[in-house]
Amino acid sequence: MTSDQAHVLTAQAADHNSQSQLPSEWNEQHSYNQFTLSTIQSFLDQNLDPTQTAHILTDPINTFLEHPPSNTDHLPEADANALPSSTTIWSTILALTRLVPSTSPIIPRLVSLLTALKTMPSPQTNMIAGANQPEPFHWSSLPGFSMEIRENWNREIVDDKAEDDDTGHTCTPTSLASMNALIAQLTAAGVADFKRYAIWALRDALENPPGETNNAGRDCELDHLVPAAVVWVVYAGKV
Repeated sequence: MTSDQAHVLTAQAADHNSQSQLPSEWNEQHSYNQFTLSTIQSFLDQNLDPTQTAHILTDPINTFLEHPPSNTDHLPEADANALPSSTTIWSTILALTRLVPSTSPIIPRLVSLLTALKTMPSPQTNMIAGANQPEPFHWSSLPGFSMEIRENWNREIVDDKAEDDDTGHTCTPTSLASMNALIAQLTAAGVADFKRYAIWALRDALENPPGETNNAGRDCELDHLVPAAVVWVVYAGKV
């Protein structure tokens, strides 16, 4: 399976000193980053269905938001990677998407997972942990996912020798097309509305002369932009 690529991602993002099998439920002995990678990998290996996977991923976040710990110093690498966070889910899904071709069956499977995540019960609180003001959190809106898409889009619209500062991932024509294939399929399925990216992708590929500054304010090669535009026609041409 393309799970070999998922295993590579797990090895890159997880704690390099820990080789233990992660439990089926998150606990404070493991970072949520590791737990998320392991869970989604199991899902891609066909060991879990979308709803099961969504529950496993969201239950720790709901619990954390409802009962935030007063002291997180005891957690491994007590940061955003260690604590339950929806951002970790989004970044993991997008990182996996960037590893596979735009035609990979993994992408529609990730669409099914995002669809299931929208149906998950929201935490019984209106306060986001650490926020000064009440801030609603509803899984039905995929909170923070649009922002993660935008950040990844900006990182991808670079030349093919540029490197992502956060992960060391080399941006390629394939990775940009794959990310657009994901959001095009989400748009076509009515899971989320990313039509603005279709406009940007088509404009950058078809209207801007090669080398001209594009929507992200960077120079970009056509071998990045054209495949990214094509997937919108293929997967969401009727939207």
